[in-house]
Amino acid sequence: MRFAVIAISLFGGIGVLWLVNSLWARHRINRAIKTAHQEGEYGKVVHYNETQLAGLPEPVVRYFRRVLRNGQQHVRFATVRQESQYKMNPRADWIDVDAVSTYTTGRISLVWNAILHDSRYMWRRAQLIYLHATGEGLIKLYGGITLSEYSGSEADISLL
Repeated sequence: MRFAVIAISLFGGIGVLWLVNSLWARHRINRAIKTAHQEGEYGKVVHYNETQLAGLPEPVVRYFRRVLRNGQQHVRFATVRQESQYKMNPRADWIDVDAVSTYTTGRISLVWNAILHDSRYMWRRAQLIYLHATGEGLIKLYGGITLSEYSGSEADISLL
């Protein structure tokens, strides 16, 4: 009986810690996306002009002429949904990736929130954030157990 109480307490405590950690990671990403959208409002408003196409390859010029109008404001932020496969090294298996990225152009920022499906029973959450010229990254097993967390000048440069 005593062993059962200890086991239930241990697994319950781990479960609560995992839940709190997962909720904090979700809050962190939502806060970063909100900040990125606010960052997108800063900076000079730039408008498209067909004279900007001078010197570009003909297929690019044709594309921009079809999709842009003179005087159209440049995109300030975009959200991209990604479903793909990724290979960490040539000998590794392919990993399924489901991600949502937010990009801004006013003050450059990036928020990338992904789930990496290593197998049917194992997945990792990866988060990359570049805000205010500062980069940071985080990888969590099952979205709750931190495997890797990094920041500093190398992250700043690689995420830019």
